Amino acid sequence: MENENETALLKRNEPEPEPDLEPTILKWINGKLEDGREEILAKYHFETEKEKENYLFHNRCKILKPIKSKGTLAEKFLGSHWKKEIEYIKNNKFPYNWMESNDAIVKMNRKHKPLMEICNLLRNAARNAAESQKENMGIISKDTVHETENMKKQKDGTEKLVVNQWPVFCFKADAVFYEGLAEKIGCSISTAKRYINAMTAFKILWNINFIGKVNVLSFGYYSKHNGKDIFHHWVTKSDFNGVLQDFQL
Repeated sequence: MENENETALLKRNEPEPEPDLEPTILKWINGKLEDGREEILAKYHFETEKEKENYLFHNRCKILKPIKSKGTLAEKFLGSHWKKEIEYIKNNKFPYNWMESNDAIVKMNRKHKPLMEICNLLRNAARNAAESQKENMGIISKDTVHETENMKKQKDGTEKLVVNQWPVFCFKADAVFYEGLAEKIGCSISTAKRYINAMTAFKILWNINFIGKVNVLSFGYYSKHNGKDIFHHWVTKSDFNGVLQDFQL
């Protein structure tokens, strides 16, 4: 009898198994994704199936992004179920969080979805460019540089104006570029051209040179930090607020 009581007491003191929350969390996330899908399909008309799937993919990324930001465990969990979406979120910074908290920019982004995609494509192209590609950029830009000025403190306590010249990131906006861009963002070549022209008009892209009738456009420049190239796009955060709210084709 005493042994039975001890056994019962030990069982009562054993920790209860933790509930499996994964099915509940998956159901909640899938519900949000399905609601988002239905909202998109009800609001927008798509010319092609590829355009529709591309838009839905980016909408899933938008829904998953704030969940991913909860921490490493959340990112790992999402990555095991939505690998492509989480990889895209990690590698693509546009739209930044501050853009998504601005109602006017959110409204613009819904209307002009390819804009953020193009910004991400150009940013990643700049960050991943090989040295040979950067050398070619110097050739097609005719060694265009971007100057920055800053006051640097000297050993004697005085400050000295330091002027730096940085190489630019640029590309030829030719037929090959537009064909590739249209393929990547799932639109027509004419639509891709309209976005590039509008981005140039709004100074998101700078027209820095011509090769024949082809524009050489720049999205930013490279500075150096600890021997590494750091990419900066032309439009600062304060500028982007106004540019993105007013953006139109």
